[in-house]
Amino acid sequence: MNLEQKYKLSKVVKQIDNIINHTEKLKVNYNFITDSAVNTEQFLESVLKMVNKNIWNILKNLDFESEEFLILNEVNTTLDDVSKETATVYHASVIDDKGEHPYTTNRKQHLMGILEWAHEYIAGNIEVEE
Repeated sequence: MNLEQKYKLSKVVKQIDNIINHTEKLKVNYNFITDSAVNTEQFLESVLKMVNKNIWNILKNLDFESEEFLILNEVNTTLDDVSKETATVYHASVIDDKGEHPYTTNRKQHLMGILEWAHEYIAGNIEVEE
């Protein structure tokens, strides 16, 4: 990755972090600025698409065989798949040292979880400025 690409990726990672930590405040500001009344789920849907687009704009200029391309391509594909989902209830499970723990979540929590995963996956595998 060149310096400009790293800078752009750092901005995306910071955007995701800001969204994760300040969702409600950002949603209120969005509604005020756009004179709309989107709920948190709708706001996260639009954020997910924006993040996906921003990652694509970095991804399309990377070497296809680079580690960064593979990581960002996985994130981009996942975000794209999630944006096309229509489920309102999600069933999953977490496996830890005590066994498997099933849980159910709604669309809003699922979107937030995907954004958290994307943030951790990128920041944990590609050196970005925090």
